[in-house]
Amino acid sequence: MSFFPSFFQEQLLKTVNIHEEESERIADNFLENKIDLDTFLGTYIDKRVVTHRLRAKEERLSFQLEALEKASY
Repeated sequence: MSFFPSFFQEQLLKTVNIHEEESERIADNFLENKIDLDTFLGTYIDKRVVTHRLRAKEERLSFQLEALEKASY
């Protein structure tokens, strides 16, 4: 297993994509009346919060990696 910063960025992106797909599946299930409103709101909001936090971390890491690259690290 590699512990380079780019590896962590890649893993964050994969995790963000997984959470986005899961939240879309939850929304689809709600629209298809497979889950009720309370279940939808609880699971969808939680999933979106996690997704946004992960995306923010990935963007911050990306910015830091670019800064390191510009500084010839």
